[in-house]
Amino acid sequence: MNNPSITKSQQTIVFSTLLLAWFVVNILQSVFTEINADEAYYALYGQHLEWGYFDHPPMVGLMTRLSSLLFDGNLGVRFMTVIMQLACLLLTWGTINKANRTLQNTYIFFTVAFASVMFSAYGFITTPDAPLLLFTSLFLFGYKKFLASMDWYAVIILIIASAGLAYSKYQGILLIALVVLSNLKLIKTVKFWFIVIVSLVLILPHIYWQYINDFPSIKYHVVSRSSGFKWGYLFEYLPNQLATFNPFVLGAVIYAMYKHKATEDFEKALYFIIIGFIAFFGITAFRGHVEPHWTVAASVAMMILLVNKSSTDIPFAKYIRKFVFGSIVLLLIARVLICTTLLPERIQFHSKQQKYLATQEIAGNRPVIYSGSFQNPSLYHYFTGKNSTVISSLMSRITQFDLWKFQQQYQGKPAYIVMHIDGKSQTYTSKSGLIIEGYFVNRLQTTDHIKIDFETTTRLQQSQVAVMELMITNPSNVDFEMNHQELPARIEVVWINNQDIICTPCQITKQIDIIKAHQTIKTAIRFVVPKIDINKYKLGVCLSSDFGPSINSIFSPIEKH
Repeated sequence: MNNPSITKSQQTIVFSTLLLAWFVVNILQSVFTEINADEAYYALYGQHLEWGYFDHPPMVGLMTRLSSLLFDGNLGVRFMTVIMQLACLLLTWGTINKANRTLQNTYIFFTVAFASVMFSAYGFITTPDAPLLLFTSLFLFGYKKFLASMDWYAVIILIIASAGLAYSKYQGILLIALVVLSNLKLIKTVKFWFIVIVSLVLILPHIYWQYINDFPSIKYHVVSRSSGFKWGYLFEYLPNQLATFNPFVLGAVIYAMYKHKATEDFEKALYFIIIGFIAFFGITAFRGHVEPHWTVAASVAMMILLVNKSSTDIPFAKYIRKFVFGSIVLLLIARVLICTTLLPERIQFHSKQQKYLATQEIAGNRPVIYSGSFQNPSLYHYFTGKNSTVISSLMSRITQFDLWKFQQQYQGKPAYIVMHIDGKSQTYTSKSGLIIEGYFVNRLQTTDHIKIDFETTTRLQQSQVAVMELMITNPSNVDFEMNHQELPARIEVVWINNQDIICTPCQITKQIDIIKAHQTIKTAIRFVVPKIDINKYKLGVCLSSDFGPSINSIFSPIEKH
């Protein structure tokens, strides 16, 4: 039993068996767990491959495209996710100190990996976090080799990993920055700058995509997601992190870092990644809600750290085997439950398909138009394969659908609108008994493509009657009807202060009936300035319809009288 060759052979067999079991479990989970809204959205990414998307870099779109080439259904979205996590596990195991890759630590490694809640989930649920975890493990694998020899093999790995991180999720840039901060001597080496320059060259297509689309991702993540300070955002952050990593896993990590000071450069990097991710997003909780999984990349560093420390700290290893392994039972139950209909429908792991098939039954071959966000049209398209889109407004956030502009294909054509509008909407009952509310239009018309430039003729103050000159442009190939028979539009002055939106009606001094294709019309409006603190608001001019006020103009600070 003490023969090293036998131990190594046992370890290899056990590791391979557990890796195969991991693959089988995730494949089954992928097949029997209903697709969620985000995954349906990313599946659409894959059907429209680009160098970037509004919410994320393009790697997740490439993943779903490759999956769809191999499989239909759920595996057509999730297969590459399953494969990526297997690669992530292999790379992470290969990064653990060679002397610590023992039979006992094999069990500890898979225990920690499975018990790390979000890491485990991203082995069968497709999100940008799946490639983020893969390239995090590849980066740490390459970084350890780079510290050992700085050879070109390690340099190439780090270049691929750095570009992969940037193409996967923007948190990848944070991970690279934290590693560099942990070892500032890197910036004095020529090969470090070679890695930086080549990696930047590789991600130039994505940077160019951001540029030609007016940097939508940066505006969304840095500006739009800032909703101001709320105590609730702070109070929910730590409990969310406990749920992300598993309280027993996170507790073990804190203990290990407290008891064992980092002495080597690689271990310092692990500490910087773990502390840096949790601290960075803890700070961002002062400006808005932090999604729990934004820190998930730190789980790879945690796994390496915990296995390495288990080899030198026997009581620590016993804790992991007893408490961390014990928590796996609950996770297994949870993973079985999400494959069933036993959980509440609001958790959205079942019963979505029937709803969208019922909607398609009512709509027929007409495109289905939603208001709000991306979830409904993404799921409708996934479950039915039919055309759908969402019309955003000031009351909802912009998404990739606003860049795709599918609605321009449907202008002037019959459509089914899923929305409640008094006096218009009707309830329809499908053959399955589901009730769908909406209404049909013979000629769809949306307002989001119309452009409005404005200029105030006077400074503004509360309650005054103000006049603004407008230039309204229709850049499309279809005439726009202000008095459209089914979807008429009206001009409104809109005042915005963060989440506070005030719409003010106005009178047009020169009546407009039709704005012909590619035509620009000059007119003016009169309106009453509402009783607000003008210094705190920005002003814009919008067209409103059943879908709400669309974003037709820039929003400018108000010049006070």
